Amino acid sequence: MKNKGLQNNFVYKSGGHCTVPSEADKAKCYAVDLISMKCECAVSERGNLCKHIEFAKMMCKEQGIDIDGIRKELASSLTEQHCYEWDGKHLIVHCAGSFGVVHVQNQQCTCLANSLGEICV
Repeated sequence: MKNKGLQNNFVYKSGGHCTVPSEADKAKCYAVDLISMKCECAVSERGNLCKHIEFAKMMCKEQGIDIDGIRKELASSLTEQHCYEWDGKHLIVHCAGSFGVVHVQNQQCTCLANSLGEICV
């Protein structure tokens, strides 16, 4: 994507949200959320890691945007706001209309970001 000059149309907004241009349709852009690791494209909507997310990660890294730091800030905020439930074994974290379940004993989370190998909120 970068070799096609698409980095010129990449827009980082805030809070891990950005806009990534389509390779196929110059008039189309995809909204990418690097915190939840979601994109509006069909590949991502099926729960897969898409090229738009990878491109956004690369562009943020080049621009010095610390996505992991933003995730950690969000995690602190969710903790302060008590956006979680505890059932004795699992921590259920609610964030932006979604949730993740953390099995505390083995520290595994069910969120999409974690399943895609990213540090989760």
